Amino acid sequence: MRNEERKRRLKKIALFLIVVLLVFGSLYAIITLVIQAKVTNFEVKATNLTCTDQEQIAQFLRSNPVNYFSINQGKLNLSLREKFFCIGRSQFKPTYPDKLFVEVWGREGAFAVTEISTEGNFNPVVLLPDLLPNATESTQAVAPVKLIDDVLKEAKTASESATFLVDNEGMVFDRLEDQINFPKILILGIKLEIGRIIPDNTIEKVKDVSGKLQAINIPTDNLYVLGDKLIIDSSPRVIISLNKRLDYQTASLQLILTQAKMNSDPGKTGSNNIESIDLRFDKPVIRYGK
Repeated sequence: MRNEERKRRLKKIALFLIVVLLVFGSLYAIITLVIQAKVTNFEVKATNLTCTDQEQIAQFLRSNPVNYFSINQGKLNLSLREKFFCIGRSQFKPTYPDKLFVEVWGREGAFAVTEISTEGNFNPVVLLPDLLPNATESTQAVAPVKLIDDVLKEAKTASESATFLVDNEGMVFDRLEDQINFPKILILGIKLEIGRIIPDNTIEKVKDVSGKLQAINIPTDNLYVLGDKLIIDSSPRVIISLNKRLDYQTASLQLILTQAKMNSDPGKTGSNNIESIDLRFDKPVIRYGK
């Protein structure tokens, strides 16, 4: 009887050990599979890229292997955009056991940006001291509006460097040689190079302002970025600070134009004819034509 009980006990122990070994063996196999499940096969589809091609993207991904079970699509998208500046967005679709389908799209142009050359006699800082980065608001306020006229006059006759295409993030990603089908910005004080980002969200701010101005029928064909100022060389000319609340400034502009229209005398030529509106200050500076 005792021998039979011992045998049953040994069988239970053996069975328990076998189960434990099977469990640990399975866990080890699963962990090994997960750790070693590297993506090695990349299929890339690219659309409208100007700085790279499908093979270069695949080579980059192969040189930075990822684990199939821990693919971070946000991190992959960021690494691709950092490596290839012309990539705007990407999508990823993994297929077990080792394949990753990658589709990338190029950046979409928002503006054609041309740098105003400061070579020769054109020195806007001399003409307009508040272009200096450390200029105070009081320095800006004492600068007569006529100086803006002088700067724009000089800028229009100054030579222009190459024209580049930028997206909403301000990334300079292509050079324009032929017909330009994008709204144009003339910019001063920023060196334009392919692969460089125009700082301070300038392009995003200009796009925001352009949309608001078009909504109130202000032409946005002639846009100048001078320092932290956006100058819309229209009728009337509008000067906006890109470092202040854009919605406040455009709301003030709409109010000024509405009041001017209400106060105008239809029978008198040039009545309340506004020549320029400077919205950089708490009290906008309005200049009327003669």
